[in-house]
Amino acid sequence: MLTHLRVKNIALIDDIAMDLDEGLNILTGETGAGKSIIMGAVNLALGARVSKDLLGDPSVPAQVDLLFDVTGTKAREHLVRMGLLEEGRAEVLLSRRIAPNGRAVNHINEEIVTAAALQKAAGVLIDVHGQHEHQSLLDASRHIDLLDRFDERTQPHKEALKELLEAYKEKEQEYRKWEEQSRDKERILALMEYEAKEIDEAGVREGEEEELSERMRFLRSGLRIQEACGGAAAILRGEQEGYGGGIGALEDALSQMQRIEEVDPKNISPIISSLSDAISIAEDAAAEIARYGEAAESDPQALEEAQSRWEEIRRLLGKYGGSVAKMEEYRRSLEESMDKIQHVQETLMACREELEKLKKEMHRESEALSVLRVQAARTVSGEITEILKTLQFQDPEFQVEITPRDHITAKGQDHVQFMIRTNVGEELRPLNKIASGGEISRIMLAIKTVLAQRDEIPTLIFDEIDTGISGRTAQSVAEKLAMISVFHQIICITHLPQIAAMADHHMRIEKTARQGRARTEVTELFAGQSEEELARMLGGTQLTEAALKNASEMKKLAAEWKEHNSLRMRENRQRNPQ
Repeated sequence: MLTHLRVKNIALIDDIAMDLDEGLNILTGETGAGKSIIMGAVNLALGARVSKDLLGDPSVPAQVDLLFDVTGTKAREHLVRMGLLEEGRAEVLLSRRIAPNGRAVNHINEEIVTAAALQKAAGVLIDVHGQHEHQSLLDASRHIDLLDRFDERTQPHKEALKELLEAYKEKEQEYRKWEEQSRDKERILALMEYEAKEIDEAGVREGEEEELSERMRFLRSGLRIQEACGGAAAILRGEQEGYGGGIGALEDALSQMQRIEEVDPKNISPIISSLSDAISIAEDAAAEIARYGEAAESDPQALEEAQSRWEEIRRLLGKYGGSVAKMEEYRRSLEESMDKIQHVQETLMACREELEKLKKEMHRESEALSVLRVQAARTVSGEITEILKTLQFQDPEFQVEITPRDHITAKGQDHVQFMIRTNVGEELRPLNKIASGGEISRIMLAIKTVLAQRDEIPTLIFDEIDTGISGRTAQSVAEKLAMISVFHQIICITHLPQIAAMADHHMRIEKTARQGRARTEVTELFAGQSEEELARMLGGTQLTEAALKNASEMKKLAAEWKEHNSLRMRENRQRNPQ
């Protein structure tokens, strides 16, 4: 259940915190006090679209936190299975922070998550029912999903059917491919044989492209290398015109120093030794330069051949996968495909057999779904009809109509539509023909009341459930909300005192002026305060003695009704555990 809600810097809200509990949590307040802002903040935390216009103060971030206790619930098992909650944790914090630039950051506990993950978690924790869901109830395409929520046994069949349908579509595409190829067998086979021969004759080695690149670079530089090396060696040897020759100069210097060695052998002998070494080094360098230059290739034909081979390899790799490994893999696939094309009729027959097998399995799953849906439809039609009788309809009848489609979808082969009669003498009509918002609210409440005993979502929020109703109908709605609150935590925003009187926990939303600005605040109400709020709802701003007395009587009657019916409701819960 939702145990704590905190909203910061959203529209008129500075910073409010609400502690919530089991049972029926009621929020009341004047029109314009900020009830819709709180609902908008909740939807924001559940992954709704973000707008920076939501920020009360555009210079600071906004934040909404929802803290859930999932101890012993199936919601916790779902979250663990989805990888959104660690084993052993009993609390889930859904948090959304909106920066001044409108960017949202989402958290589940300490982890940053995507908006999709946030919505996925919210889907098993909380169900928000408001005007939008009124509209969704009128969309017949959604009725099948709503019906399936009444029987969890449908889920495995739907999952199996989805997998079968995906497999069928893949096999159907494969069949069409082979069917097309069978019509042009000779041309396709010739093309494949050509490609196989082209790859085989090329004989491309791993790394050959890089080797050729290096060889082409060397060949393009060959003539320049020969010219430079030849010139350098000739200069050192004195063979280049205009240069005296480095080795000859060293030899002349050595000869001059040897003539005076006897004058000062101690100092001149080392110089003579250095000159001798220099001559040896220069001769070795000249020989090495000459050898390097002679080894350099400058063959234009060799360069052209290397260039041609390199371009051919590049073309083949571009055509067959981009790498030698991919090209070899493609070559192997050609072998397999050629074998299949040569036996294309056998391949087509095998595909047809597999398609028939998948089709039979899909029909089997669809039929199993249909059987469960017919059973559920019969039960819930009767139960919803009985509840509608208590919601001030004249001789109502609710019926789930199931008709077969001409094709199988991921949801089976059933078309589901909710039919209803709301007044004496009328015929059953599709639900979307009902015009009254008040009637739609009551029908949805009846559906939720029946669904409550089967649905696994722990927290339900009702906003605008009391649209277009009053008097005895309002009392009936209040009683149904109290019944649902035995199975689920209910949070209900209402303007009707009959519903507010049923509250297990009551909070008032009000708009106050602070520092020259309007602000929304929430106050938890206890026994006497709750009666005063009921009196305000009954009689306006003036708390008259009559209004307070009437409010006290409403609270007393609500308490008596809950006490009288609590045993029966809890027995129902034991018979229909979540």
